[in-house]
Amino acid sequence: MEEWKNSDNDLVKKLYEAVTLKKKEPDLEFSIDYSVNKLKSIKGKITFIGLSPNNDSHIMKIIKENINVDTIEFYYFDKKESIDINLFFNNKKVITENIIELWKRKASA
Repeated sequence: MEEWKNSDNDLVKKLYEAVTLKKKEPDLEFSIDYSVNKLKSIKGKITFIGLSPNNDSHIMKIIKENINVDTIEFYYFDKKESIDINLFFNNKKVITENIIELWKRKASA
């Protein structure tokens, strides 16, 4: 495990640090309290601006599983993202719009 300390892989380095810290402080509790878990209690419609279907799948998965969210409003930059969102949220009503159109409306308001 000592060679993990100088690994080129950041994940391996972090694992080394976590194990070392736990050895020094055995009573230390590692907890994960992601604020994305609050997404489990949202109801109705949720609007996404700046969410990437490729990088934010953990967020999307929580929302897909939330039966109280019935509508997804998604602003995309690339039309492919609109297609991906419609396919992913096949259990919800999906409304998509190009983000540039939203920017134009906001600029003229």
